[in-house]
Amino acid sequence: MNYWFWTYIILVPPMVFSSTPQAQKWWREGRLLAAILVCYLLINLAVILKWDLIQQAVNAMPNPTDEDLHWATADGANLVFTRVLGWIPAATYVGWWELV
Repeated sequence: MNYWFWTYIILVPPMVFSSTPQAQKWWREGRLLAAILVCYLLINLAVILKWDLIQQAVNAMPNPTDEDLHWATADGANLVFTRVLGWIPAATYVGWWELV
């Protein structure tokens, strides 16, 4: 189970709701930026853990086939796209909670 995924699903809403509309502007903007940063980091950790779990599953197989080994090979695109563009889903997720 990928606990980093559930961590960012559960952790971000309390961060977003930690401010009231009457709070100072720097606090409202700062907590949103902090929530986006935390969400971005947790998304990256979730992707890394996903590949670690897949690798552990293949290593636990007594005789993995070529198809199993191909399935368990990280081509790196997932990791790179998450690092470079992971801020987009993070900002979107935080933005939806801000709209609520």
